[in-house]
Amino acid sequence: MTADASPPVITDGSVTLTFGASGQYYGYCTIADVQFEFPNKGSFSTLTNSVVAQEITYAALELQQMLAQWYVMPYTGSSFMVQNTLREINAKLASARIGDRYFSGSEPNMSTAYAAQRAWVELCMTDIDNGRLRLEDPWGDAQPRAMLPVYDLATGATIYPNPSIADATAATPIFTIKRPTFKRDDQF
Repeated sequence: MTADASPPVITDGSVTLTFGASGQYYGYCTIADVQFEFPNKGSFSTLTNSVVAQEITYAALELQQMLAQWYVMPYTGSSFMVQNTLREINAKLASARIGDRYFSGSEPNMSTAYAAQRAWVELCMTDIDNGRLRLEDPWGDAQPRAMLPVYDLATGATIYPNPSIADATAATPIFTIKRPTFKRDDQF
């Protein structure tokens, strides 16, 4: 599957999006998951299921774009850990989108809760980037993307042969870095 494929389809007869087929939306979480994320459930009563489903779909697409640099998206595996992680991230991101769009103007004190939810999502992406949160084998069954090797680009590093030069004659270095000629202070 390609990175631009749609997230999983969720069937719900009470939903009509501004695009796609009636009675379905896309994402990794449900409307009930998003309702759970609201700090004040009384404020949630003014939104229709269609509005929430549309924000879930937009959040799922945003989530896929963020994760596509590390994993093949959309996720189609069966690992409970990965499904639960994606569901929680999708629900918090959709809730933050709804809060930013519908409640920040009328209830400004609630906007901090939605900013915290978006910050939590960004922290998850940082954890994935740094390798603290892993979704591939043996922790889950997400399919990782192939990574290009990272070469040390420090000025004192010698990469032999130079991977960016296609000419075989240029593979021989013309000079090397040796021990400095001056004496350090701690040597007597």
